Amino acid sequence: MKMRLNLGDYLSSNGLTAYRLVQESRGELAQNTIYAMAKKPAQRIDLDTVAKILETLGRVQQKQVDITDLLEVIEEPVVSLHGDPNRPALDLANLKKFQRRAAAIQPSSPTDSAATVASLRGQNN
Repeated sequence: MKMRLNLGDYLSSNGLTAYRLVQESRGELAQNTIYAMAKKPAQRIDLDTVAKILETLGRVQQKQVDITDLLEVIEEPVVSLHGDPNRPALDLANLKKFQRRAAAIQPSSPTDSAATVASLRGQNN
């Protein structure tokens, strides 16, 4: 899971503009930084900048603004071990067969691989 700071959505949903945020920051926030963050959500940002943004928003709105108000969760697709999300990570139909001294070896079950290895080593429990 990834998160990013979505300042643009927050500003628009609260009737604010990037321009006003910059003006209200009393010179603490760089105009180009705030304009860029308002256009495109930031995934990497300096914590001092976040603190200044939260402080300025709180002053403008006259209420406490938490960082969670600005965060957006980015859902990432689940990818299997071989890169195809539609193919299971363990495909029992295509389970590879191993050979030991020319004899085919196949694990009895995918969850019992430790027992299979132990039996091949002659350590039956």
